[in-house]
Amino acid sequence: MKSPSKFRSCFLTAPMNVDVLPIWNILESKNIQKVDYKLESSYGSELSLRVEEAIHKAGFVFAILFSGADNRNIYFELGIAFAKNKPIFLLVDSSELIPVFLRDIFYVQAKPTDFEAIKFNLEIFLEHHKTRINVQRSKGEPSKKTKKLDAEVLFDEAKRAENEKELTIVLKNAFGKVGYLFEDLPNSKIRLADIAVWIDQIQSSIGNPVLIEVKAGLLTENRFIDGLNQLRTSLLNSGGRVGLLIYQDERGLKHKATSSGWPLVIALSIDELLSFLANGSLADFLIDERNRIIHGEK
Repeated sequence: MKSPSKFRSCFLTAPMNVDVLPIWNILESKNIQKVDYKLESSYGSELSLRVEEAIHKAGFVFAILFSGADNRNIYFELGIAFAKNKPIFLLVDSSELIPVFLRDIFYVQAKPTDFEAIKFNLEIFLEHHKTRINVQRSKGEPSKKTKKLDAEVLFDEAKRAENEKELTIVLKNAFGKVGYLFEDLPNSKIRLADIAVWIDQIQSSIGNPVLIEVKAGLLTENRFIDGLNQLRTSLLNSGGRVGLLIYQDERGLKHKATSSGWPLVIALSIDELLSFLANGSLADFLIDERNRIIHGEK
């Protein structure tokens, strides 16, 4: 994929013990050039200035945080990138390494040697980053201040939805009303799901985003299972942890499915999801399901 004009260059920062050459090869294959600074005869304030200038010139910052490594310089450079409002692609092997001020950015949980996951998610980042920045939260409120949802109108709209497109509109309307950040995904060159949604309350325990697949109409058992498998594959390919299959069967039938391991894939009817959003308990539900898997409960 040819990268957008703002992503013709990249500042890459990683711990000393991480081999970044394969990652540079991935970036160069996408016509993204290296922006670097010279270490020779640079120290103290002069080095800081060189780092700041390099980050300023770069289209985006690719940062790697690795458990057991000395990440102090990476945090410093991430702080500069954040202050300059630079797009950041963050690769971590543990979400616990992500600083609080970067909880909402695009990150991938994988090892620095998992090149397939890096390439896959980099494609998504390059293609969707602009869209994600422009997504509006409800009345500009942070999603941590999740609003209560008057679900009656949305229940009625869901009942009138005749296809997946109309049901997806109902979903996005609901997410917007409670203040969740979300992004459309169906136009991606890499098919992931219908929607990705970011829920601040699950960031530290599960991670974001949650991928959502929408199914409507006559939902046969085979079609239902195919939807679950498709969502599971998308999560495995993207390094995601949680996916929701939101459905509305025209026959009014209820379908249940919850995975017993990672990634966590859960099927919810549209009514169930709207109820969770209405009483503000979706995050608690997902965390409970996460705890169930960790403790080996069925």
